[in-house]
Amino acid sequence: MSNLTIFSGPAGVPAVPEDLAGVLGTSSLFNLARNSGGSSKRISIRGNRFRMQINGEEIGSKEGHIDVVILGASENFLRQYYAKAYDPKDTSPPDCWSNDNKTPHENSAFPQASTCAKCTQNIAGSGTGTTKACQTKANIAVVLANNIEGGDVFEMTIPAQSLFTKYDQNSERGGLLGYSTYLDGRKVDPRRVVTRISFDTDSATPLLWFSGVDWVANENLRTVVQKSESEEAKNALVFNYRKPSDDSTAAPATQPAPSAPPARTRTSRPAVTAAPAPAPAPVVAEPAPAPAASGSMAQAAALLDEWGEDV
Repeated sequence: MSNLTIFSGPAGVPAVPEDLAGVLGTSSLFNLARNSGGSSKRISIRGNRFRMQINGEEIGSKEGHIDVVILGASENFLRQYYAKAYDPKDTSPPDCWSNDNKTPHENSAFPQASTCAKCTQNIAGSGTGTTKACQTKANIAVVLANNIEGGDVFEMTIPAQSLFTKYDQNSERGGLLGYSTYLDGRKVDPRRVVTRISFDTDSATPLLWFSGVDWVANENLRTVVQKSESEEAKNALVFNYRKPSDDSTAAPATQPAPSAPPARTRTSRPAVTAAPAPAPAPVVAEPAPAPAASGSMAQAAALLDEWGEDV
């Protein structure tokens, strides 16, 4: 089915079951957020591939696109700042991060300022070119559209480039915010729509497009509502990193403990030439273990089946 012809066809917006009319109304995607504690199941977009991960271990990947039902999005923009150059093998948490776009989280290892508004890493040019070193992102909770009833809830982190792209009426696709605004204008609850998330194949860095390709069947709507209100969905909508212990960030005994990371070139995360470091970089604690995923890694094969034939 072509993108968003579901909205322009003669049938219009289908009716929902009467008992769900008050639940699946015209909620905005960003009004479906909840407090969260981090998810152990996520879909990464590293290397222009959709990568299914459980507890940090990749169990499958897929090119092109995935069809999902979006269960909710983070209420506020999220922020991440890394002092080090980007290394895809480095799983260390950000040096500073925020879940409310206002202040560093109390678990940030090296808060860069008292507020995000006053932070020098939040100024254009602090990153590569005119970008900001502190990255703006949003989280969404999704379930794969081909396994709504038995599928798991996954976290996806959407980078800024894929947030602010305007919705294009001609191609019937847009960034997450543009797509959400389009659904709002149609008075369509996003949980009623099968959303296709696809890569822009002409972009050098991961750029995602969002478009509606089908309606969620009425018989699946109750499950969609239940999953959107579940702890798994709540846990997918913000970051959750453990606060480093004192000994994990302390310098060797011969040198004073640093109060901030060693000075480095102020770039976002792309490769940069190494800057001299007067002291070894602090070792930052690993992210806090997220709530235990349902079942165990023995479920990996079953989860891979949800991707279809292109894994």
